[in-house]
Amino acid sequence: MDFIKTDLRTTTTDNKGNIYFGAEKGFCGVFKMGVILGSGDPHSRRIPTDEKGLQDIKLRLGNTLSDCLSGLSGIGSILSAVNPDLMSAGDLDKIGSVIKNLALLGTEAQGYIEDVETDLLSRASNKGANHG
Repeated sequence: MDFIKTDLRTTTTDNKGNIYFGAEKGFCGVFKMGVILGSGDPHSRRIPTDEKGLQDIKLRLGNTLSDCLSGLSGIGSILSAVNPDLMSAGDLDKIGSVIKNLALLGTEAQGYIEDVETDLLSRASNKGANHG
């Protein structure tokens, strides 16, 4: 599957609501699909678009961002303890790839958190305008 069709309109969807998964994003595409599919109701399999559902997704994204930062910190700790003479160019290439993917994943999670916050603020503003 190259895309998932949604009702959402965010910076990550096209004008029809499609979310595309590009091969250049490493495991970010897998993460994106996991967040979307993992947030579905276990019985109806519908993706939440209400405030509670968005808050749940925001919490998951925050946890993912924290995990990415912890992973980067862990890699830094390991690298500071290793003898560089014992590492090959291949080892460094693999470590660099993991660092790159964790950084991309964290950046993408932060972007989604900002999208969800914008959506929640917009809903709150609209709700206040409708009741005011």
